[in-house]
Amino acid sequence: FGFPQMVRFAFVPSKSALAILESLKSGGTTYAFSALLKPQSISKDPVNSLHKKFVYEQEVLELFEAIDGSKDDEGLLSFLDYDKIKDGKMCQHIVCVLPYCASCDALEALIENNRDEFKNLKDYEIINISGVDSPNEYRSVQAVKATIKQCAAEGKKTITLTVNRMLTGSTVEEWDTMIFLKDTASPQEYDQAIFRLQNQYIREYVGSDGDIIKFNMKPQTLLVDFDPHRMFVMQEQ
Repeated sequence: FGFPQMVRFAFVPSKSALAILESLKSGGTTYAFSALLKPQSISKDPVNSLHKKFVYEQEVLELFEAIDGSKDDEGLLSFLDYDKIKDGKMCQHIVCVLPYCASCDALEALIENNRDEFKNLKDYEIINISGVDSPNEYRSVQAVKATIKQCAAEGKKTITLTVNRMLTGSTVEEWDTMIFLKDTASPQEYDQAIFRLQNQYIREYVGSDGDIIKFNMKPQTLLVDFDPHRMFVMQEQ
């Protein structure tokens, strides 16, 4: 088996999110996308839980509703609800790259609070490995890998939330999709992150005649980026 083929999707965000991004850029914000995904507090707020709520909560919700397929948006393919992706058993184990550690807590809360309204995200187990709310939940790389492996064995889909953790030097063979939701000007950081998907994921089965059958679990991987210009520039560099 060779390495999986990577399919790269570049989308513009939802209309409301795009309007905020343009407003932020016009106001001089350099890292507008990170500002869009910024929580109300970047440190743990034990009193009001502001680290669990985005500044632009409604826009982030609409973005994930569009990704999920529970809401249409003309600028974005609802890839989690796309028949060919479902038929190909893709997007089984997603890693979502966010700008702040507390963004992981805010996204976890957003998905949990709206789980019943999501068509596809409702089926995903959330693995938050970078949040500030419970920093010791996944203390080791081995704990993260074991959790994802167990979910895969039980037929559960997963979405791992991270900022930088496990995007260099680690391999999670089940990861088949990356949603890149933070700003970066470093081609090296971008390339290191997306390379996390480019490993083999082979399962062995015993056939009826006792022979070992090897099955390629991810012949293709998906990179989903919401900054089309950045995707092409980084690839060129």
